[in-house]
Amino acid sequence: MRYIITRHAGAIEWLRNNGIEGEIRSSLSGEPDYLRPGDEVVGGLPPLLLHRVMQHRAVPFVVQFPVGTPRGREMTAEEMDKFGAKLIRFAMVRKCQCKTAAVFGTIAVPCKSCGDTRTVELEAKEASMLNGKLS
Repeated sequence: MRYIITRHAGAIEWLRNNGIEGEIRSSLSGEPDYLRPGDEVVGGLPPLLLHRVMQHRAVPFVVQFPVGTPRGREMTAEEMDKFGAKLIRFAMVRKCQCKTAAVFGTIAVPCKSCGDTRTVELEAKEASMLNGKLS
């Protein structure tokens, strides 16, 4: 399931123009118990909500703009394109002590070489939006 979390009409139009559709919700307040592992959550997620999404093993995609982009007003889809809006995919990366393996996602899997799963990092990569699929 894909959830689009925004109250901004321009963001919804920008996502649709890029082939991204989903159930639209105006907020992700409280505890999002409806989220299931593998669900995609797309929107302008602040750190606390990003954390909640990842606790449910859902996949967050955050709309971001380059530094210096004007803030504090509604933007149209065209303005979002003009200012360089992008979707960024966040994932927890667990790196082992021997640095030979990395495990993506929120499920800990020990390294086959050393068995360690202690180091956890937050990774952000620009998402690909191709034919309505996010990656």
